[in-house]
Amino acid sequence: MKSVLSLTLALSFALAGVEIPDTIRFSDFSSTAMTFWHGSGAGAWGVDLTVNGDGTFEGIYHDSEMGSSGEDYPNGTVYYCAFSGMFSPPTKISDTEYSLIVVSVELKYEPGKEEIIDEILYIYTESFVAHEGDEFRLYLPDMPVSELPQDYLSWAASALSEGAKTLCIYGLYNITEDAGFMSDPAEQGTESPL
Repeated sequence: MKSVLSLTLALSFALAGVEIPDTIRFSDFSSTAMTFWHGSGAGAWGVDLTVNGDGTFEGIYHDSEMGSSGEDYPNGTVYYCAFSGMFSPPTKISDTEYSLIVVSVELKYEPGKEEIIDEILYIYTESFVAHEGDEFRLYLPDMPVSELPQDYLSWAASALSEGAKTLCIYGLYNITEDAGFMSDPAEQGTESPL
């Protein structure tokens, strides 16, 4: 229904000579916050990222090294970063690809600070996946796999079924930092308005 309405509006605007904007909001893609994950699948590290409808985001980077312990922290060491920020509105590149820029990033903890909580040493770090000015790509479900950058595919391979011709999830790729994110599989099949 949404796609029929969008097509009708687009045709009406085109016939009236009204230019259709190339930017949209994240809420145009999903009625709920979009959740993404970044990691290699090996080791105890990863990034969880939630993007809200207004383009704001919150994320957590964590890398657990349980073998790295000491007398005061027998349960190991965790490198940790909690961050938040905002993306620019997505700008359309194609029907299944949008560009966005990180407008701002704030860290919850000062990098380098250390503290012991529940016998675990927490060492706070920078955000490795989002810095002000970083350029991202948002890939929609149905993006042809053949059009995805190889660098993104190296991150997203675990989310693709063998022989897949199109992306079945939302993809988010930080071109600047070479960090590929995959959406929560529960968001698969979310209808795109375009």
